[in-house]
Amino acid sequence: MNKQSTGLIAALFLLCITQFSAFAQNQNAGWTRIESENKEVSFAVPENLSFIFDKEGFNQPNPRNWSDFAELRKLRAVTAYENGATMFFESYDVKNAQKAVPYMLSNFRDYKVNRITFENFTGFELTSEKTHYAAFYYLASEKNIYLIGVGARRKDNETLSRFLNSVRLNSKPVFKISAGKTDEPNKTLSILDLRETPVEFGLLSKDEKKELESKSKEATSDKKDDDEKDTDDKKGLIVLFKPRASYTDLARQNMEQGKVVFRVTFTAEGKVRKVSVVRNLKYGLTEEAFRAIRRIRFIPAEKDNAAVEATKTVEYSFTIY
Repeated sequence: MNKQSTGLIAALFLLCITQFSAFAQNQNAGWTRIESENKEVSFAVPENLSFIFDKEGFNQPNPRNWSDFAELRKLRAVTAYENGATMFFESYDVKNAQKAVPYMLSNFRDYKVNRITFENFTGFELTSEKTHYAAFYYLASEKNIYLIGVGARRKDNETLSRFLNSVRLNSKPVFKISAGKTDEPNKTLSILDLRETPVEFGLLSKDEKKELESKSKEATSDKKDDDEKDTDDKKGLIVLFKPRASYTDLARQNMEQGKVVFRVTFTAEGKVRKVSVVRNLKYGLTEEAFRAIRRIRFIPAEKDNAAVEATKTVEYSFTIY
């Protein structure tokens, strides 16, 4: 082999290495590691995430004693969706975190529940594998509660595994998922540096009302909306987590109860984009329901194996016990 051929092979080899390195960097560039405010928890998610900050937080009622509440404050929530997998994280400041976690389990029904521990963290694992796969992990330290959640139509989703593999508590891996990537992202951000994702909120427009009324007339008692149907080429949106809305003191004092009804746009990127009021209630209940809707976690609807936007009617009931 002459020197010219050797030089050409070396150049091609160097080019391949360079292209592979660039490809690997591009693969990692799409994800970012996020650290909690106190740096107890970190995780990696796609950069196209949504973020909520709610300083006031909410009250979590005890289902066995509705007058007993756990106060959760400074809610910070991150949600991301990629390749059929929904990933999310929530953190709260709370007094007596160990007591508050069992209250939060009332948000879940028909889930398998296991108590879990990890060093100085205690909590619960909740899993469901009926029509889809979903797993929620509530972990409590002395002053904080963390919710880590995933959902996909199939349990063997590699993106779901990659997210769980990335979770760290006090810099130590929590989950050991054999499948999926474990690449470390090139960038790390504090959750304090994230900007809140806007959600459009308002009354239903005249055109939207006409469309909704038309659909209501066409619908029968045993027929689902088009955006809720599952067919061979279209799969409906799957709600993984619909948190309860808090009752306001003013609404209790005035005995306000009933239903708040919204039309909600759920994007193909796993975000709540638009919330329109169809029926409202007074004394802050509509606003409380809207705050809860922003925290709905879901797997987007699909058509021809691609995620698509969907609009659904979402109701919140308020009843005084």
